Amino acid sequence: MKRVHYPSLFCLTSALMLVLGTHHAEAFVCKGDDYLSDETISGTTYPSVEVASETLKVTVGESLLLTANATVDTQKGGQPSFYWCALEGNLEPVSSDFSSVNFIAPFQQGEVKLAVHLRDGLGYVDIKTFFINVVANNVECQLYAVHDEGRNHSLFFTIDVLDNFDVKLLGTMYHKHDIESLAIHPSNNQLFAAAGKDGLEPGYLYAVNANTGAISPIGDTGFRDINGLSFKPDDGTLWGWTKGDGLIQIDIATAKGVLELPYKGAIEDITWNNAGTILYGVMDNTFLAYDNQTKTAKVLDCTVTGGEIEALEMMPGDADNKLLFSMHNDNTLSIRSINVDSCEQAEVNISTALEGINLNDVEGIALPKEACTH
Repeated sequence: MKRVHYPSLFCLTSALMLVLGTHHAEAFVCKGDDYLSDETISGTTYPSVEVASETLKVTVGESLLLTANATVDTQKGGQPSFYWCALEGNLEPVSSDFSSVNFIAPFQQGEVKLAVHLRDGLGYVDIKTFFINVVANNVECQLYAVHDEGRNHSLFFTIDVLDNFDVKLLGTMYHKHDIESLAIHPSNNQLFAAAGKDGLEPGYLYAVNANTGAISPIGDTGFRDINGLSFKPDDGTLWGWTKGDGLIQIDIATAKGVLELPYKGAIEDITWNNAGTILYGVMDNTFLAYDNQTKTAKVLDCTVTGGEIEALEMMPGDADNKLLFSMHNDNTLSIRSINVDSCEQAEVNISTALEGINLNDVEGIALPKEACTH
């Protein structure tokens, strides 16, 4: 506990930067009451603060309620005010006095350092620093998919690829969201989705709760029509295909997209191979392969019948040569695979009439590969 004077919020922020161990203001986020006091009152009992939480562990992208329990000298007229800072993630106020906040975890695993600053209004402060452990999502080996109902309504569902291909709805219908693509992070299993041009938020990137189907907007990519998403497995970067623009790289923390390869062609979906060396795409019912090392592209000499391919995903495996895909407006949901070396194909037809909805227009698929290889 310290007796201090903070004549400005800049001085307070500078002090918290030292406590958190950073000299870059842009490296952390702060929320709270910026009331400051120059005056001190003698004979005051020093304030103290502790953080109450059932656990200091949270899944990537999820929220954790934090509450500060404060003691101040009320007999001297003390009033607690709180100021929170986190080196990563975000903070959202829960109570009007900032005694409680939600910590929104970043999409990277590891420990995050936080601090809560208590001021008593009498010229004295206390600072409590602590760590929150951000852990990976615990997911099963199942295929995540998003169905397009009508023009722009979106519904997530899962397919148990290990047991009879059972299908279950995941969450509720998202009206007018036009979710066109899915991808799952290769190391922490966080599910992401992106919107097309016909939704309420065109080109938006969303975090999706893999257990409930709840979506949380991350932000606007800056591109209007995202048709495909895929993580590059070797470095964890997220890539997308935007119709009319081309290949983009997306910052999963901010959703900001950067155009990497301009192309006007109508690519429906993309997926990286497991080595992160080849990016596959699909146009109508034709497969394309872009070699990231030689910077060359080629058309695969494999013929697929049955209409337009709209969803694409790489399968796990040492050979690194099998793609999963599904068709646009299929009469029944069929999940197909193709060996890109031999063009050999396989198909599974799945009954998908659930709760009055026929899940026959799959826009995007994602497979947690690590969960499916252990």
